[in-house]
Amino acid sequence: MSSCAVLVLLLMGYVLFFCYCPVILALTAKGMLANTLILFHSDNGGFIQAGSLNVPFAHQKSSYYEGGVRVPAFMYHPAHLAMAPDPPPKDSTPDQLHPSASPGRYVNDIFDVTDVLPTLMGYAGILNSTFERTPGLELDGMNHWEDLVKSSPLSRTYTPL
Repeated sequence: MSSCAVLVLLLMGYVLFFCYCPVILALTAKGMLANTLILFHSDNGGFIQAGSLNVPFAHQKSSYYEGGVRVPAFMYHPAHLAMAPDPPPKDSTPDQLHPSASPGRYVNDIFDVTDVLPTLMGYAGILNSTFERTPGLELDGMNHWEDLVKSSPLSRTYTPL
């Protein structure tokens, strides 16, 4: 990785820290962090010509290869999502991580962008059979909240295109 790419990654981390740190500190000060779900995700891979690094995935934004659609994301909720005590080995790749070997849970299953709303509704307790019985209110995505809480494999086995 070039020194320019390293600098870009460091600057991106710096921006994220200073954008989200005040939110985390405010939630902590008000005693709300322990009961707050934090979700962070990207929308797609980046353009390689613009300096994006999608390694180890092939291709870039606007392609159907993993480099265009697979992105990192995380959910944080200490009251509901398990935290494991031991950090992963330093030489581990994401595919080698096991949920019990990392802080939190590493999920390598398919979680499509259409699954975000149903999963958040499942967390809030407002996803119920009304959406399944009422024509026009069906949701395209899947609710993965129970799978995440129980550390079960996610139920989606395909990506809708």
